[in-house]
Amino acid sequence: MRNTTNNSKKKPDTKAVTTPLGAVSAKDDKELTAIVTANLKSLIEQNGLTQKELAEKVGFCEAAVCRYFRGNQFPPIDFLFNLKKLYGISIDDFLSRKMIEPVENKEELEIRRAHDLLERNLYKKYCGNYMVYYLDTSNYKGRDSNTPAESLVYGVINIYEVETNLDKPEFESVAFLGIDSREGAEKIKESLDSLSSMEEISKYVHSIKDNDGQNNIYIGDFEFGAKHAYITLKHENIDKALIILYRVDTNKPVYNGGLGVINSGSKGREKMPTAQFMALSRYSLSLSPEEIHHELLLSHPTFKADEEIKNLITMFKNTYLTNDSSISLFSDYQKELMLKAYLEDNIKKIITRNMDRYAKASERDDSNWYKLIKKESIKYHELHNLSEDSE
Repeated sequence: MRNTTNNSKKKPDTKAVTTPLGAVSAKDDKELTAIVTANLKSLIEQNGLTQKELAEKVGFCEAAVCRYFRGNQFPPIDFLFNLKKLYGISIDDFLSRKMIEPVENKEELEIRRAHDLLERNLYKKYCGNYMVYYLDTSNYKGRDSNTPAESLVYGVINIYEVETNLDKPEFESVAFLGIDSREGAEKIKESLDSLSSMEEISKYVHSIKDNDGQNNIYIGDFEFGAKHAYITLKHENIDKALIILYRVDTNKPVYNGGLGVINSGSKGREKMPTAQFMALSRYSLSLSPEEIHHELLLSHPTFKADEEIKNLITMFKNTYLTNDSSISLFSDYQKELMLKAYLEDNIKKIITRNMDRYAKASERDDSNWYKLIKKESIKYHELHNLSEDSE
């Protein structure tokens, strides 16, 4: 007799679900939906909105937005793009983690908003246009014979605020790098200084790209860390650059500039990862190329060699001021060679320990550069009959 009992177990539903991240399993989709739902709820809470108000702002019907909040339907990519445009969210973060923590009470919300306001005001001090000075990296390694004036490369960086509905500040940057002449960079900066809106600046950037065939325009972000300011730049798919400056929590109305480090790919035939000093100034400088070049050198001879000098003196005494008969067997020329070899060996050790391992843009270096550009700031304010606190 045939057994008609059905002992087969029902297989779990593993049907893939399509989301803005692509096809994901039903299990992953459930987790993803929970993350998005939590982020949506936190977003309207922090911005004091209702679901209906959010729907109006992003241009979707209220019924659809309600389904997104309940987790009954995954929001489409254009909905997420509208959130990004309005509130500055990262879509990747919004879909992958609970990026917005709910605020427990109004008092905590006010404290956070006050902190964000102070942060925004500090960011705004960095907004504006800066002349950029750094060194040419296009020569073959170890074969650079350029003079200080020939080795200097110029640029202009603009830092600006992005308009969003978030309390948290969002700032970006555009940079013109790799300009051969100081006059060319100053001309670009003067043009940018004459523009009053990001729309005008955007048009200017595109006009330079279209008319002059410029291939040195970088776009990126500007943000603070605890101690430093970071400018992250991208040049199409050709190059990326990271500029690290000191964060200056100054009482002055604007940041005048500073000395930092840029990491990028070298230019010329040898495409190598490169790190060097880079100097920024809000004002065009009247400094000579030699003065600017000196500030951009990675290492200055500021190390101490007390132990090596002591050893050298001891060797000199043992070579020339001794009664040891074995030393007298050497000629003066041989003694000179011995001292020369010893001196060269110790110099190499000192250089390796203090200059070859790494280079730091110290706060002293930054301060020295600031003292130089401070003179230009004073000239600028005197020329335009401004006080330094009026900007």
